[in-house]
Amino acid sequence: MITAVMMRTVQYPGTDPLGYVISANSAAPASERESASDGGGAAGYAAKWHATASIAAATQPEAATLLNVHRASVQRARIVQDKAAPALVKRVDAGEVAVSVAAKIAELPMEEQTRLVDADEATLRGAVQKMERANLWTGLI
Repeated sequence: MITAVMMRTVQYPGTDPLGYVISANSAAPASERESASDGGGAAGYAAKWHATASIAAATQPEAATLLNVHRASVQRARIVQDKAAPALVKRVDAGEVAVSVAAKIAELPMEEQTRLVDADEATLRGAVQKMERANLWTGLI
């Protein structure tokens, strides 16, 4: 038995496959936190994909534009993906921790990150402030 299936098609005006996938999967506008987290993924995925692709991959500024966030947000998301403890990455992906806070925590040694990973966001922000104060004093000495 053959059944006719109606498929919805959409004309994409661009030439960037990554841009198409992102636009097709962006059913609802995401928060800055979610979009930035995705941006690090998009730029990171694009970088890995570019190694084997024959076309140019999305840069961080392009990923930021596609996701309607600032480039700095995409850069912070990339820091989280590259340096953060896996559990912290999961919390960012779940929207439990801001990308900006997680990026600063990701600069700490892994054992310190692991100790902080289950802390609430206020505690994480406090750890970031403490780290920034310590860095300020270190720079003055």
